[in-house]
Amino acid sequence: MNNHKIIPFERNRYFYGKLLTVRDFEIEQKYFNDKRRLMNRILMGPGILAGLNVLTVDDKTLLIEPGVAVDYLGREIVSDAPFTSRLSVIEGFDQLPDYSDAYLNIAYFEESKEAVHNISQSENEYNRVLEAYKLTLSTEAPSVEHSLLDMIGLKQFTLLDNETFALYLKLDHVANVEEGFNAYLKIHKKQETDTVKINITLSSQYINYGQPMVLTFDETLVKSTDAYEMAWHFDVSQVKPQDDLIQLSGFSLTSESVQINHLDISLKHAVQLSALSKLEQIEHKYRTLSLDDLMMASAGDEICLAKLKVLKTERTYVIESITNDPLDQLLGNFQLSKIRKLETFQKVSALENRPLPSNVVNPHSEEKTTMPEVSSTTGSITFMFNDKLDVKAKFFSEEIEHGLGTGDVFIQIAIDSETSEGDAAFGYQNQMVFGDYELFEKSNYEPVVPVVKSAAITYKNKGTFIVGIQFLESYSRSELRVKWTATKINRRYEPMFALKNQLVIKPAMSKVKIRSKISYNVFKDGEPVPCTWHIKEENGGEIDANGVYMSPSVEGVYEIIADVTDYHEKLSAFVVVENEDE
Repeated sequence: MNNHKIIPFERNRYFYGKLLTVRDFEIEQKYFNDKRRLMNRILMGPGILAGLNVLTVDDKTLLIEPGVAVDYLGREIVSDAPFTSRLSVIEGFDQLPDYSDAYLNIAYFEESKEAVHNISQSENEYNRVLEAYKLTLSTEAPSVEHSLLDMIGLKQFTLLDNETFALYLKLDHVANVEEGFNAYLKIHKKQETDTVKINITLSSQYINYGQPMVLTFDETLVKSTDAYEMAWHFDVSQVKPQDDLIQLSGFSLTSESVQINHLDISLKHAVQLSALSKLEQIEHKYRTLSLDDLMMASAGDEICLAKLKVLKTERTYVIESITNDPLDQLLGNFQLSKIRKLETFQKVSALENRPLPSNVVNPHSEEKTTMPEVSSTTGSITFMFNDKLDVKAKFFSEEIEHGLGTGDVFIQIAIDSETSEGDAAFGYQNQMVFGDYELFEKSNYEPVVPVVKSAAITYKNKGTFIVGIQFLESYSRSELRVKWTATKINRRYEPMFALKNQLVIKPAMSKVKIRSKISYNVFKDGEPVPCTWHIKEENGGEIDANGVYMSPSVEGVYEIIADVTDYHEKLSAFVVVENEDE
């Protein structure tokens, strides 16, 4: 079945005395192949079923583990043994630029085997067909245009694709008031260029309440790389079920060397607005697809196995890194679903069996809430006193574990009027006072709690903190209760632009002539950071304490390593050394 159109199924009918020809045996094979591949296409779709992980043997050689995949036509791609290959012999290597992402793709391939004599002709014929595969390299990931996802989930538009940039815009097919509408932008810099700024304006009648949807990207605000993916969320007006039309109303791309203020494309995208959830709308769209539409849903013959970072010169190359399954094409199966169900059951059981917080007066966690973007815990501390306290008296808590792990945690403190017995200690008014007490003095809102200064110190590497208080007036009671709230932003939900406190080595990749100099630096938030330098390869040149590198007299690709001891991190940069005449 090498085409998208279903051919009516027809099988042999056998009877005594039937004369069998080549055509009959071909129909026999075709019948079973086509039925099996049809089920593959409809039940599973294209992707990786098992294995096919890509590893490096050395910096020039790949190892592909055994595994199984299914292509867009339902054909099984099977690798029954580990496969090792130099990257340079794979089809498409010669078209890779000097420094780029390369996508390793696998495709179904049939190979004729066992040449035998043909008694009816003078030429030999092949006795077997080996169902094999072939590997290719490309600078772009296999397109998802015309795939099932593109038809009912996310519509992809190619805004720009030239020798320098590739821009892809993805838009939801469906939207509703509760879940809103999402737009995604993927940017691929094919060459080492200066920083870019991109502004895209979309217009519609109901999405974003009819106001322009502005997608803005500024590369100066993020960690420099050659590929970016961003997402934007917009609200939807309360409307009855209908279609909305999104159009491209503005575009600009600016860098020091490029200025584009207009795209010669007509982008129009229909979005279905409904009271149904997005999942329900997508399922409805799938159910209403005709079989012909479903069979025509295809994005090519190749399945992407891995994304490689490759440094290349005229005479040599280096595989810098590998990311397996970059398009998330791992197919689910019954065994995997059972494992996922077991994992969910274990998580639910753990929550059900978790002991409730105790009511001990000493430091404890009373409540923990988890939100999509932040986690928080709360607790209380009761300071106990034996004697009347003088003004300026200071007290400090023991070290408290806030329960949010290591990293940046924010502590908020309040003085509580409630005692450990549950009553209000000061005028029987239940109050908690945050911040500066003096702001409310001599007003109708003057607090009933004592005048106290409070502060906290967090220990980021230990996941703990301490609280300190100081009385600014005399105090005669035997206890004072302080409530605290710890808040932590979950990094996996931070916007990709919020890349503060990251260490960056510049230049990350450079090209120099033999016996020439280039200066390297490490920055944190735009400020230089001290570090020690060395070169990974022997005879890879020289680098001094100030980061000034002298290239060797032998061409090649060399790794420069910066050891940032203050932050316990190591960063790498790569330099390509070439002869003068190249």
